[in-house]
Amino acid sequence: MLNPFLKNKKFIYIDPSILGGLINLLYLSKENKKFEIIIDPSHLFFKKKIVNLEIFLKAFSIIMKKKLNIFYNIIYYFYYKSNLYTDNIKNILIHGYIHRDNCVYKKLYNQNKIYFDISNNKSTDNEINNLLKKKYLLFSCRDSAYKKKISNLESSHHSYRNENISNFELALTPFLKKNFQLVRFGSKAEKRCSDKKIFDYTFSKFRNEKNDLLLMKNCDIYIGTGSGPDILAMNFQKPIVYTNWIHPPNLFTFQNNVVVIFKKVFDKKNKKYIPYKKLIDLNFKFKNEETPVGIFDETNQYNKFNLELIENSPDEIFNAVSEMTNFRCGKFNFDKELQDSFKVPFTEKTKNLFSPSFFISEYFIKKNINLFN
Repeated sequence: MLNPFLKNKKFIYIDPSILGGLINLLYLSKENKKFEIIIDPSHLFFKKKIVNLEIFLKAFSIIMKKKLNIFYNIIYYFYYKSNLYTDNIKNILIHGYIHRDNCVYKKLYNQNKIYFDISNNKSTDNEINNLLKKKYLLFSCRDSAYKKKISNLESSHHSYRNENISNFELALTPFLKKNFQLVRFGSKAEKRCSDKKIFDYTFSKFRNEKNDLLLMKNCDIYIGTGSGPDILAMNFQKPIVYTNWIHPPNLFTFQNNVVVIFKKVFDKKNKKYIPYKKLIDLNFKFKNEETPVGIFDETNQYNKFNLELIENSPDEIFNAVSEMTNFRCGKFNFDKELQDSFKVPFTEKTKNLFSPSFFISEYFIKKNINLFN
């Protein structure tokens, strides 16, 4: 019934409960094409406090240069759902962000402008306003709490992405002596920070989406893995220290002001770590497994092949952040030869370039040099 009226339109469906989906909107803001964004209606009418609806609506209004029309949004949603399992779905969808896609990476390469901003730079909470006047590091620690809250589905298939909050506390508390405040970011978490000197915003009464935007926009550096909040940091062009990055081929190498450290993959059967040159190779696969090892995306894949993911240690996190802080004030330069030990094979395999100020932590390379040879 709707096909005659909508057959010439292109759509992209967005679920605002997944903050990482924001990268679709950042990328599409660079596309000179006509399309409609569909925001999942269930979140419009059945609002959940930890779902990032306001952030997505703000991004929508700036990218589309109009406010969301709820009526049309519902019509578009039903049209999208009715085509979902038909051959026509390929005709009505516009492609969003795609990992490793050369065209996508070229359009996002070396950007330095904020994608969408906020007009009011003041919080309704004095405690947050006082914090915004200070120099602070914003960090998040990915665990299963958010997924469990927003979905009734079992989420252990993504447990391989989780991190240990104590590693971040041990790594970052030394920066308190360097006149940085420490702020733990996120809407939901399993454990509170044990160190009372850290402002655990996640468990505070001040946590809301407006304050999320303010804290991210005004932080000195954002620290965390690729789990959603990093896309918000990317939006505001904040310096990012990526910790526990799992999929080397999927690095956001188009982004500037980045230092990254990886989780290590330990092969328990052969009792050795898998080098990163193998992990960036999409032809490196185990027998009878279609997915390359470097982009395994379910816990059972790692378990099936007796692989263990090793988190970044506190010293690795501390030094990655130190390198970023020192680089930003001109006290540190990254060694090109060390960088090329990863960047050259990466570019050969993916054909994607690195933005001028995207680096792998020098301390991490030296400490794990056998994984970069």
